[in-house]
Amino acid sequence: MGKRTQMKAALCETLDGADGVVVREVDDPGEPGPGQVRVTVGAAGISFADLLMTRGGYQNKPAMPFVLGGEASGHVTAVGDGVSDLAVGDVVLLSSGCVEHAVVEAGEVRRIPNGVDIEAAASFRSNYATALYGMQRGRLQATETLLVHGAGGGVGLAAVDVGKLMGATVIATASTEAKLAVAKELGADHLIDYTQGFREKVKELTGGLGADVIYDPVGGD
Repeated sequence: MGKRTQMKAALCETLDGADGVVVREVDDPGEPGPGQVRVTVGAAGISFADLLMTRGGYQNKPAMPFVLGGEASGHVTAVGDGVSDLAVGDVVLLSSGCVEHAVVEAGEVRRIPNGVDIEAAASFRSNYATALYGMQRGRLQATETLLVHGAGGGVGLAAVDVGKLMGATVIATASTEAKLAVAKELGADHLIDYTQGFREKVKELTGGLGADVIYDPVGGD
């Protein structure tokens, strides 16, 4: 047998954060089998959890070395036998990391709607799914007040967007004016620089009642 085709991948080889990530040549996954599709990755999302994994600080500790990232978007370039709902050329979301090509089960792939930027879509799954799950757990209702901490990060910004789509009044906190400006673009009704404190401001904005739901993607003690 001849040597397999190679592709580039971003591998975490040591638990030193970004310094431990290198681009290497690895085996190409080849053609899709039955029920699978091959995707050429156009963009890959890197979340805070992925960065934690590069330092060994996340609950999921994959064997070393591992491919950085867990979500991506790209174009279907081949379909396996039995796949009828996807076709070559479809633009899709998939669970994959920073690789050039991936072969995945067709049932794990989702089409990206027309008009959605492929790079924006690459970070949609973890950020927006996490935010939506939080709103569901908090039982957020239209007309309620949602307080979003860490509104300068991916999950926090998604929470602002989801909260507004659900009809809530959104108070966003972040550490800089630049971050707050982005939250405002996504519809935040009120902005608070939390480095200056936020408790009294939230009380003021809510007539002393406080927020109905508080979303904190940062956590900690």
